[in-house]
Amino acid sequence: MKIGSGAFCVVFKGKLEGRAPICKIQPSVATQCFENCEVAVKKLPEYADESAKNDFVQEIDFMKRIGYHSHLVSILGCITDPQLDPCLIIEYCCNGDLLKYVRNRRLATEDEEFMRAYYVKFCFK
Repeated sequence: MKIGSGAFCVVFKGKLEGRAPICKIQPSVATQCFENCEVAVKKLPEYADESAKNDFVQEIDFMKRIGYHSHLVSILGCITDPQLDPCLIIEYCCNGDLLKYVRNRRLATEDEEFMRAYYVKFCFK
């Protein structure tokens, strides 16, 4: 199921069967929870050129160097075989991307403040 897209990538929701490859590379307690879980699969769009492919492979290499971090959306696996289309498997964020989450949270906070002010005015009538 497609969950997002941008100028450079398309993101799908997927299901990881078994343990994430990151568990073999970084066998910490934190990475062990990535087993039989939902994941986000990031791929290049069909129209991507060689330059976009190289940029995407560099992004994958960068995420591999970072490895797992509890405060970042981390890489769980990847495909970088030159004979195949590159693919990046990352943690699935059930609340969507950070920008949408922040905007929705801000709107919810503004609504709460509006309702609080409304009820205060109502109580003093």
